[in-house]
Amino acid sequence: MLSQARGAGTLVVEQSGNWRCGGDPQRAIQMFGREEFRPIIDGITIGLQVLLVLIGALTLGIGGVGVMNIMLVSVDERVREIGLRRALGARCLDPARLRYE
Repeated sequence: MLSQARGAGTLVVEQSGNWRCGGDPQRAIQMFGREEFRPIIDGITIGLQVLLVLIGALTLGIGGVGVMNIMLVSVDERVREIGLRRALGARCLDPARLRYE
């Protein structure tokens, strides 16, 4: 379809004889279709997908570090209580079942 339109446009330019492109009617008309822009659009789409994956991975990584920090602070604050429970006979997994009050 685009080639038919390009051919018709070139024919009109050739018949009019009023172009200023050094005698080449192909240079007088430029037409762009989806075929010419498809690689550009595909490249932009792939770039955006990679960017979004990187942002998602970075967000998950930062969230994981935040959760680890909260757990570390919680255990650090209750280390005496956990040690006391272990000294009074708690088994290894009992401090893990400790409810935060």
